[in-house]
Amino acid sequence: KNISSGSLALRGCGSSTMVKGQRWKVLGGADGIIAREGAEEYSRMLPEVLPTGAVVEEQEIKGNRLRFIRLSGRGPYTGWVDVKDGKTDLLMKVEKKTA
Repeated sequence: KNISSGSLALRGCGSSTMVKGQRWKVLGGADGIIAREGAEEYSRMLPEVLPTGAVVEEQEIKGNRLRFIRLSGRGPYTGWVDVKDGKTDLLMKVEKKTA
């Protein structure tokens, strides 16, 4: 249904600098992706997953981990998630909608 999603994923990929306020859409996981309390791999998992299709706003990024605030969908309001699982993208950058 979202034909343009492939082109959105390519925009801005030339820069390794992430911008606070960047929006991301959850792609990965059959039931969603695991969210954690902290950026560390051993950090406690949150009781809910961040479901596929949810949109989050980036607050901070550390390596492969993204601290987020959920803008739409269900799941935890805030936490840390992996951007990739190996070579598989779990999140995709999306553009902010202009009013």
